[in-house]
Amino acid sequence: MKLSPKDFCEKFLPSPWNERDLQLYIQRVIKQRQGMGIFQPPDEVVVTTPNSRRRIDLATWFTVYEVKCWLTYDNIYHAIGQSELYTRYGGKILGVIPKYRVIIGVAPYEFKEYESAKRLAEDFSNLKGIKVVFVNESPEWHLGSGGNVNINKYLVYTIYFLILFIVGFVVAVLIK
Repeated sequence: MKLSPKDFCEKFLPSPWNERDLQLYIQRVIKQRQGMGIFQPPDEVVVTTPNSRRRIDLATWFTVYEVKCWLTYDNIYHAIGQSELYTRYGGKILGVIPKYRVIIGVAPYEFKEYESAKRLAEDFSNLKGIKVVFVNESPEWHLGSGGNVNINKYLVYTIYFLILFIVGFVVAVLIK
């Protein structure tokens, strides 16, 4: 069920709330969806770029999450830029595959701002490896929704490449 920004904030976030509250909420949802185990998001991840150290909002083994309070047109562009830095200088899956990027936040209240942000989000979501999520419009991101655990496609790719690597290694050893 889609919620309005106001309804979502009243239901799931403290009053008043800030970006860190939304980050903690999303972290709880990820933990609920993925259960306990090694795929849990750590409390903090730092990436070192050539000029500075930057804190990633949320990261799992396969995904980088950039959280913005309000996903306005400008904030989406800003978040895409930040996530690009994180995937370029941060860890990669098997050392070569960049992590999937999720830009997540609450939809803006104002209709014109929402419409332009929604169009931009759709444009970026068509790119491989990027997803823009309006958290209030996505029931799978509502805490306690009991949403189905969606295995990240990168997890499948990683397992596939690990199997290929192990088979290749075994074949190389047997040929010698």
